[in-house]
Amino acid sequence: MQGYRWGNGERKILLLHGWESHSYWWKSVVSSLSKEQFTIYSVDAPGHGLSEGNYINIPHYSGLIEQLVLKHGTIHAILGHSLGAFSSVYTMHRVPHLAVSKMVVMASPGEMKEFVAYYQSVLGLSKRAINVIGDYLIETLGHGPDYFSLKRFTSTLELSGLIIHDTDDKEAPYPYALEAHQNWKNSEMVTTTGLGAQPKISGVN
Repeated sequence: MQGYRWGNGERKILLLHGWESHSYWWKSVVSSLSKEQFTIYSVDAPGHGLSEGNYINIPHYSGLIEQLVLKHGTIHAILGHSLGAFSSVYTMHRVPHLAVSKMVVMASPGEMKEFVAYYQSVLGLSKRAINVIGDYLIETLGHGPDYFSLKRFTSTLELSGLIIHDTDDKEAPYPYALEAHQNWKNSEMVTTTGLGAQPKISGVN
């Protein structure tokens, strides 16, 4: 795994990029954060950037996130984008005792079943093919597509959270972010418009 570190501050930040991306996506965030106040970590996900591997899935990414937190100790905040955001939420749902104080969730997908439905429509897959895919997911991930739900996972979270989502995001529809905010009792939400799937933030507190 290819990892990166900037700064030597007391508060630790973990940056987690999305699908078909890499750590360079965080350039503006890294540049804006004080290196005296923060120690910033980022990692290229499996099969992405300079990391080895040729595949990734949510439990795979989640296991990496868990190991990173255990290795580096108390994390002041996780900043996740897209698949990195969804995998972060899943991780804190799955391992709620991890030492993470807060989490920023940007442009997260909402439901795995929506992706299955999309590919069924585009590829013209039969019901039998979808059932085979569902069986494969259960075998490899431990759950079917209906299980992987942002609103399900956020409903169990205890840590503080900030959800950032754009109304024009076509890849991760905005209503799923609203549902997640409603279910996540300690969350705040920032809505943007016109940024699509690429919301930008200038820093964290």
